[in-house]
Amino acid sequence: MKVQCIDCQHFSLRDAGKMARQGYGHCDLQKSKSSFESADFERQCREHSHVDRETSISRRGWLEGERMKFAREVMG
Repeated sequence: MKVQCIDCQHFSLRDAGKMARQGYGHCDLQKSKSSFESADFERQCREHSHVDRETSISRRGWLEGERMKFAREVMG
């Protein structure tokens, strides 16, 4: 089954600092704090543990807002 990290309990955008604005977060299962995963890339993961619907919606809304903000900054 393909999953997206943004919907996983092990995934955090908050722990990713400025990388989060670009759509990358940190997986708690990774030993290295300097390793980032794409929030919405579809992947196979045996350790995926789905978050509740509200958390998923909130994360997706925040990320979409950051992407729109970035696009406005780039496009002027």
